[in-house]
Amino acid sequence: MKKGIDVSTFQGEIDWKKVKAAGIEFAMVRAAYGWEDWENQVDKRFHQNVKGAQAAGVNVGAYHYSYATTAEEARKEAEFFLDAIRGYRLEYPVAFDLEDKCQANLGRDRLSEIVHAFCRTVEDAGYYVMLYTNLDWIRNRLDPALLNRYDLWLAQWGVDAPTYEGPIGIWQRCSDGEVDGIRGRVDLDMDMGRRDYPEYMKKGGVNGWPKPSPEKKPVTAGCRVKYAGRLYATSNGDGAGMTVNGTYTVQRVLPGKKCGVLLPAGWVPESGCEVVG
Repeated sequence: MKKGIDVSTFQGEIDWKKVKAAGIEFAMVRAAYGWEDWENQVDKRFHQNVKGAQAAGVNVGAYHYSYATTAEEARKEAEFFLDAIRGYRLEYPVAFDLEDKCQANLGRDRLSEIVHAFCRTVEDAGYYVMLYTNLDWIRNRLDPALLNRYDLWLAQWGVDAPTYEGPIGIWQRCSDGEVDGIRGRVDLDMDMGRRDYPEYMKKGGVNGWPKPSPEKKPVTAGCRVKYAGRLYATSNGDGAGMTVNGTYTVQRVLPGKKCGVLLPAGWVPESGCEVVG
């Protein structure tokens, strides 16, 4: 398991090199809260913390603290959050922090609508989203089906191990931790190993990482290709024939000959030719 922290402007100026040297491998950084005042509700140290952590070699995720009481407000929060994190490549999930007292008595159905509204909006924008909440809310206020849909960042303090029975992505194990490089207390977290988050984000092209190029298949006899260009007219590949544009079956491969239907064995298609089956 990997050691982590979660931070906001309340931790003040952070020496991220010391944090890294203290064994912290990831940080969940507050990006924003609410939605009504875009100018002032981005966390004042969000950009500084993301840049400082990543420069020191600490992997970063981001979270949004919610005050939404309707699905529509949750979508507005999601749009605000996406605007705040735009441009960053994040190695850890982005999280929806659901715990405020204004939401506590909304009921399972309303809370489920709020969670889905925020999380689906963020997912549709290309991010890997998780839900932050505590054990009481899981057992008494939320639909358990939510936790089959989204990874869980569980807040449960004062125990040696989390007692929630389901899978946990991140466990927030205390709120009064001490880490070199941070003045005062800080939340301590553990990556529970549900998946290798940095590898998943990078290979999957989510959380701001570029989409991977599709794997190109070599052309072999019998496969189907899309092609626009000149075909060879004779079976041995000599002589330019007609110009075509369509989908064709490769009849035979001819080493050393490049053409639209009779192609050299193992040739990887470039622009103008795409293997489709």
